[in-house]
Amino acid sequence: MTKKSEEEQDDLEIQLAQALFSAGVPFAFVENLLVIQFFKCLRLSFKLPNRRKLAGDLLNDIYDEVKLQTDEQISKAKTLCMVSDGEEFHTEEWISNEIIQQMEAIGVQKFSAVITDTASVIKSAWK
Repeated sequence: MTKKSEEEQDDLEIQLAQALFSAGVPFAFVENLLVIQFFKCLRLSFKLPNRRKLAGDLLNDIYDEVKLQTDEQISKAKTLCMVSDGEEFHTEEWISNEIIQQMEAIGVQKFSAVITDTASVIKSAWK
């Protein structure tokens, strides 16, 4: 495989991974024989990544890119609003600490509001 075709393969894998992740498609999709056959018909030189690569390197690379873009947007923002829903498997202390930690890490002065739902664990966290 030439350098150009390796770069093209990598780029296509990233695009495919982004599409699959954003649609919530299971990793096993790329190992379905009909899917493999379909992609071979579309582009003979493109090789579908296996689910390990999709769930490993590609997921990590895309996560890192989205995290970087999100952090850049947050740092540029003049004001922010935090939204949190109640997760019953976390304690009120954990939720309270997490909200405070995130606000302090970003800068408390940037927040104009913190919006939560009315789950009992969230109500307790506000106390």
